[in-house]
Formats: sequence, C-alpha cells, structure tokens
Amino acid sequence: MAIHVVMFITAIIANAKTRLNKKTAIQICMIILFLLSALRYSVGNDYDRYSDLFDYVNKGKYSMFGTQYLYTFLNIIFPNYYFLVAFIAAAFIIASYKLIVNYLDEDYWGAAMIIYLINPYIFLMSLSTFRQTLAVVVFLGAVSFAYRRQFVPYILLIGIAMLFHTTAILLLPFYFIANSKKVSKLFVVIFIGLILFLLIDNSIFSYLMESALDFFDNPNYDIFYNRDGESLANSVRATILTGIMFAYVALNIHKLEGKAVMCGKFTLFALAFGILASKVAFLTRIQFYFDIFSIITIPSIIKANKEMLHPVKFEKLMNVYVLPITVFVIYGLRYISFFTNPVWKSFTTYQTLLELIK
Repeated sequence: MAIHVVMFITAIIANAKTRLNKKTAIQICMIILFLLSALRYSVGNDYDRYSDLFDYVNKGKYSMFGTQYLYTFLNIIFPNYYFLVAFIAAAFIIASYKLIVNYLDEDYWGAAMIIYLINPYIFLMSLSTFRQTLAVVVFLGAVSFAYRRQFVPYILLIGIAMLFHTTAILLLPFYFIANSKKVSKLFVVIFIGLILFLLIDNSIFSYLMESALDFFDNPNYDIFYNRDGESLANSVRATILTGIMFAYVALNIHKLEGKAVMCGKFTLFALAFGILASKVAFLTRIQFYFDIFSIITIPSIIKANKEMLHPVKFEKLMNVYVLPITVFVIYGLRYISFFTNPVWKSFTTYQTLLELIK
C-alpha cells in the first residue's frame, strides 16, 4: 500500500497547479522517487539476489557477472550494498529527469510523470533490474550523441553499457534510427508485417531466440525460454493491451517532430518486443531499454493532436480526448496487473532500511 500512496502523491505534485514552477515540481517528484528507491529494503525480484552477490564478490570470491566488469567494479568500490542501491537509484532518476526536461514541452511534464509511474517497465522495473538499469542510463546518454550523428561516442557508450549488461550489444544498430527522420507509412506497414510474421512462424522465431541465447550464454535467460517445451510468456490480455498501444503510436507517429520522432521509433520497438513477449517473456528485458521513451512519445502525440486542426468534431473528440484517456486506462490496467501477478510478489510489500534496526 505504501508504494501506491507515495506514487499517487508524486503524480499529484507533478500535475497540481501550485505556486511552484513546473521544473521545481518535477524535481520534488524525482527526489521523492529517489528516496522511495534508495531507502527500500528487499523490494524488487532481484534485490536479495544482488545483495548476496555483493557479499560474494567482497569476500574475494569469483565474480558471477562475467564480462560485465563495471558492475563488478561497483560492487568492490562501494562500502556496502545499500550505497550501491542508492547510486543506481540516483543514476536512473537523474537520467529520467534530464530526458523529460530536455525532450518535452513543460506543459506535458505532468503527463510524462504519470506514465513514468504507472508503466511497470520503467520506474518499477528499475527497482529490480540493477545491471540493466545502469545500462539503460548509459543508453540514454548514448542516444543524445546518436541524435547529433556522433557515431564514435555512441559506440563507446554502448560498449560501456555492455560492461553492465551484455544485452546492450543489441542497441548498436539503433544508432541508425536515433534521428528526427520521419517514419513513412511503408515502414510502419513492413514493421507490422514483420511482427505478425514472427508471431506466426515459430521456426524463424525459435532460431533467433536460440541464437541469441547461445550468444549470451547466460543460464538465467534459459529460465524464460525453454528450448524443449513451453516458455514463460506474457498473457493474452497483456498482449492485446500492448497491441492497442502499438496501434495508437503507429497511427500517430507521423505527427511527431524533432526528438519526439526518435522517441516514437524507440517506443514502437518497445511495444513490438512487448507483443512478441506473448511467445517468450524474456523479450520484456529488451523492451526495458526502450519503454522509457514512451514518457516522451505519448505526451508528444497528445500535444500534436491538440494543436492540429480537426475539421470533423468526431475526429477531435477521438484524438484529443477518447484515445488519450484509453491510453492512460491501459497503463492503469498494466499497473494493476503488475501488482496482482505472483511473479512480482516482492513489490507488493514495501519495506525500508529501518527494518534493519528493529
């Protein structure tokens, strides 16, 4: 209950009309979320596991993180596990704050904060995926270089991200879409066709998944993908909701301008991985790299539709009111589903470090 109350209050602060200027309001929100994240205890599926691995590394034993040397390094330099947790929380919060204030009109910062809170694959997931959260932070920095067509810094930063989480290697080709070039209708049609093909054709999909698993050679990923039988997968309901979101972004992405175009492309990929997760839940891990861009994409689409001339009243009703409300309802349903799913049971009870001194 505590986590819901804090997140609700944060959303209110971000959207309330007060004497605070909007930047100050967002900063207060981020400080609250930092404290929620940094002071938590045993919240997040991987929290306790990473705590054990921290102790393991600092006892001079072999690091379990393989080539992810930077994460091993962080385990060594921090005096205790709780400082490491606070560092990761600060890094993600600061990167998220900069994304919002640098990529979005301030009138839509409040909407961005709501999505940031209720989309379970952004802030909430950062409470569990320690190494990948750091990789996402580095990726956000790399994207700014890619947008300015600075190839070498982008490649170097992705290389650094790989030293936190090896799956970051998949981000290398996204340099070529990190730009403000408009998305054509043909691209959207081909992209949808590719998703449908992978959903229908099990042989190609299985080949791609098994090739990826062989490349990463991480036994933890085999938990998500069973080569000889059924794999963990997203529910039909989750897939339908994600599909509706995908359709909303795909139909509106041509209205975006500047940096919002780039964010829209990344959001399409996030939703595509979410749809394909109906076959293998592991793909939500890849989705996590891109879902954060939805906090820019969705408000930007709402802004674009508000500013457009709508000769037909029904069109204005749908684009300005009905569809945006539907989007936020879907996010709300995903939020509820997240906390009622036994997989994420560790999030249902919020504890702080004060538990340690009882």
